[in-house]
Amino acid sequence: MASPSPRHLQGAPCPTGSRTQTCSSTVDEYGDKTGGQTLADLEAKLGPLPPTVISTSRDVSGIRFFRVPVGLKWPTQAGRDIEIVRHGHRYAIVWPSIHPDTGSVYTWRGLAPGELPTVADLPEMPDAWITYLTAGEHDDSGDLLDEDKVWELLTESEPCRVTGNALAGYRDRVHAGDSHHYAMVATAMAIVRAGEQGHDGVISALETLWQQFSAEANRPNGDEWPEFRRGVDTAVAKVLADPSEGPRGCCRLTVIKAPDADSDFWESRLTLQTIRQYAKARLMPPWGVLGGVLAQVVASTPPSVTLPPILGGRASLNLFLAFVGASGDGKGGSMAVAREAIEIPSHYRAETILPGSGEGLVGVYAINEKSEGRWNRRMLRDRAIVDVPEVDALAALSAGRNGATLMPFLRSAWSAEPIGRTNATPERNVSIDEHSYRLVMTVGVQPERADVLISDTAGTAQRLVWLPMIDPNPIDIEDPVVIRWLPPSGARGSDHVLQLQREREIEVCKVARIEVREARKRRLRGVGNTLDGQAMLSKLKVAAALAILEGRYEILDEDWRLAGTVMERSNATRAAIQDELSQRATHASKARGKMVGVQTVEAEDTAAEIKTTAAATAIKARLDNGGVAIPQLASWIAQGDTPAVLR
Repeated sequence: MASPSPRHLQGAPCPTGSRTQTCSSTVDEYGDKTGGQTLADLEAKLGPLPPTVISTSRDVSGIRFFRVPVGLKWPTQAGRDIEIVRHGHRYAIVWPSIHPDTGSVYTWRGLAPGELPTVADLPEMPDAWITYLTAGEHDDSGDLLDEDKVWELLTESEPCRVTGNALAGYRDRVHAGDSHHYAMVATAMAIVRAGEQGHDGVISALETLWQQFSAEANRPNGDEWPEFRRGVDTAVAKVLADPSEGPRGCCRLTVIKAPDADSDFWESRLTLQTIRQYAKARLMPPWGVLGGVLAQVVASTPPSVTLPPILGGRASLNLFLAFVGASGDGKGGSMAVAREAIEIPSHYRAETILPGSGEGLVGVYAINEKSEGRWNRRMLRDRAIVDVPEVDALAALSAGRNGATLMPFLRSAWSAEPIGRTNATPERNVSIDEHSYRLVMTVGVQPERADVLISDTAGTAQRLVWLPMIDPNPIDIEDPVVIRWLPPSGARGSDHVLQLQREREIEVCKVARIEVREARKRRLRGVGNTLDGQAMLSKLKVAAALAILEGRYEILDEDWRLAGTVMERSNATRAAIQDELSQRATHASKARGKMVGVQTVEAEDTAAEIKTTAAATAIKARLDNGGVAIPQLASWIAQGDTPAVLR
């Protein structure tokens, strides 16, 4: 059953400036109910009610709406089978709700199809009726609130970070085991408090809270709405009775006036604006902080969540990120800022591992333990961020593998294929099944030392997202409010060990599916680079990471577009490294060639010197032994016939 929107929780002030609120009468005329006759009797006594809109699913029965003065004490009934519906007592069911007994859709009688009533258009209830129903008695219970102050709380526009974080508390509380009622009441209080402090988006947040609560509470007879309404009314009353201290204002992000490269990307979403502002506030490269945030949300996602089989089988979200810059340019700082920029509950957050040379990737996830004479595998964790500070340390991940086998090993892990060791010793014979582990690897890469990744011809470089550790526009700016993140659905056990998870495939938008498949068709026809397929899958993984950051297991067109920007930046960064390595190789080759030339000249000079010395010695010996005809000697020397001279 649909219910009134939270946008109308308190009615609306009359545009004329008079202090009014809405009041309605529910006339029941069906079965043994005789509200229609009661209404006729009252109109005969008090005068007719003016024509007004009626919410109804029957003929005579319905809810009639009027404007009335604020501050009067109203009864619960006007007479037999006529209920009074007012703020604080009962609620009105309206279009497009369906009557639970008749199955008929509620309509607005007196309005054109699709038209909705406004408070300003409602007629005023006649004075005779007001006097008869209230006797002029004022309500001193405190239930009625100042509408102007209420509307100051119910701020509009999209939720800012504070209001959004308040709304996220509902899912957090439910996942922690709280009842839906408590989670709703506490969250409504936090949202309304955010509005009282001046933060944007309270109405939108309350509407989202209503959608979440009504979908999950499952109250009998559709009683979710009055329960929700009471929760919000209570929150409003408590907040107004206990106002916050200090200045009032929204946390909206600081406007960065000097344009950045890819400004359209950074300004497309509040999360990306927050990441960029955090980076600038700490003087860290924005792309590096983005990489750190995406690393955390992907690593905190269960390995059972995969991309669908658009090509071949399911594809893993395992992600490799290269932070490109000179030593000290900000890889470690970017990861540290990213951990502060996004708040992930500890029971979701993946651990960050610095693998030692004797551990390797397999040992991050599982070990063998001996029990009752048998070796058994014990899973330590099912997800991790493997942090490699310098690209030279990649060899540590191979745990004894040589360079020729390291790259295939990493490529297998990127796809979440089975990985393991087959050593002779039983305690080291550990293997991990496909799609049973989540791996995010972050690597610090100095361009001049990137050859181990760039030179691999099997596509390792295309599997990484290359992020530049620069910011051409550093400015002084304050920290924004943190991103408060929870997984899109499902809870994780608190023991940080592998949990049995239902397989879940991320939904992928049509435009992404078409682009991926068309690229594959081109490669099948022999057109383009065969390694482009890995780059396309990297783009899909980035799009999924951006969607999960927004709390969705669904890649939208915008996610795909934004992922394209990330990959353009990645490709440009990788191309710059390739150019630098190529130039270095050219210079080195020239240096080697020059050295070879010098060595050749020196060798020839040395040989000539040896020959000359030998010839001079031989000539002297001939002269000492009686001489030789000068013409003959000249002939030998001219012909280079050193052996003749030496004979």
